[in-house]
Parts: sequence; C-alpha cells; structure tokens
Amino acid sequence: MTREWVAKAESDYDGACEALRSRKKSRCDRICFFSQQCVEKYLKARLTEAGLTFPRTHELSILLNLCLPVEPLWIVFDRELAAMTQFAVLVRYPGTWATLAESRSGIRSCRRFRAADGPLGSRSEDQVTDAYDRRYSQGKRHRSQETHPQPANR
Repeated sequence: MTREWVAKAESDYDGACEALRSRKKSRCDRICFFSQQCVEKYLKARLTEAGLTFPRTHELSILLNLCLPVEPLWIVFDRELAAMTQFAVLVRYPGTWATLAESRSGIRSCRRFRAADGPLGSRSEDQVTDAYDRRYSQGKRHRSQETHPQPANR
C-alpha cells in the first residue's frame, strides 16, 4: 500500500510540474492543488509504512502531527503545510482562485518536502518507490542513522 501512496504522490507532483510549464491563467489553481495532494499522499505513505492509522482528511497539519513520532524533524514543515491545506478543496470550486504567489509558494513547499524525504526526491516513480521500500521496510532505521545517496541522473 505504501508503494501505491508514493506512486500517487509522484503522479500529483508530475501534475504540478506540468501546470507549472503551462501559460494558462488557471495554472495557479492546478499547481496549488497538485502540490498539496503530493504532500498529503507522501504523509499518508509514511503513516502507512509506520503502521499508523490516520483519518480521511486533507488537513496536512493533522497528518504531519501523526507523522512526528516517527519523523520528528518534519516539524519544520508545520507552517508551510498548514498554509497548503486550503488548496485541497478551495481552489476546485468557483469563487476562489489561487494567486501566482500562492502557486510559487505551494510548489516550493512541495519540492522542499519531497527533498527532505531523503533519497525520494527528484527520481522516477520506480526509483522513488524502490528507495522508499529499502528505506522503510528494512530495519526501520532512524533518519539520523541513514546515509543519503545522490539523486540518479535522468
């Protein structure tokens, strides 16, 4: 199940990156939405891997707080993720549009979170899921005990 969460997270990241390359005005909504969804699914992947239950929610702060016992260093993302939560639903309906500044902040936060997840950032979907499996299914090492390989060239 963890691999599926990671694959879905990477699919959302791809969606955010595609929207980022677009010149359409509506791209800001898509960048914000897919950035939020990517982070949400990575949080759910980590909770799943740790065997922790979580509610059906888009609230990134709730999910982050549930992750903190196994990933205490992620506390640094608290404010950023709290600000991203609104993009799970709000920008999908009439009356609210994400701004360019919000979309830049959202993709930046998403990228920072992906990069902080060690060897998982900036890799192909197979490389990401394989790295996630190696990291969390063998030995359950603490982050401070890990070495982080350099990202593979594409």
